[in-house]
Amino acid sequence: MKKLALLVAMVASVAAVSVGVASATGDPTVVASADGFACGVFTADGGIIVTTNSHSDLYLNGKEVLHCIGEGAGKGSPTYFNGFLCGMVFTGLSDSALNKDKVSRLGQSQLWCYGQASGDAASGGPAGAIG
Repeated sequence: MKKLALLVAMVASVAAVSVGVASATGDPTVVASADGFACGVFTADGGIIVTTNSHSDLYLNGKEVLHCIGEGAGKGSPTYFNGFLCGMVFTGLSDSALNKDKVSRLGQSQLWCYGQASGDAASGGPAGAIG
């Protein structure tokens, strides 16, 4: 049975949002990015802690990548969470099977979520998730 967990990625008023420029090197073009917003990450026991060590990029093709890092209590061995619902900064909720969070044996939580824009997906505020 999957544990029920609330995973929150909130765009705080202090989030830095910027507009990107086209890349001449053929790399994916970032059209918007945000840093320093409140982002919920898992703890080793499945709880949630909020961190502002966060970054999200929205690409020209409508894909978004969210990365957040938090520190909690470890349990001596790595703990993995995969395929949970994740609140995104620009594209709303993501239910990607690629969403993952690895909590190290010492408690560092590395959250990665992947979203895709749809017509009305932008969250513009707190987003909740069940995993």
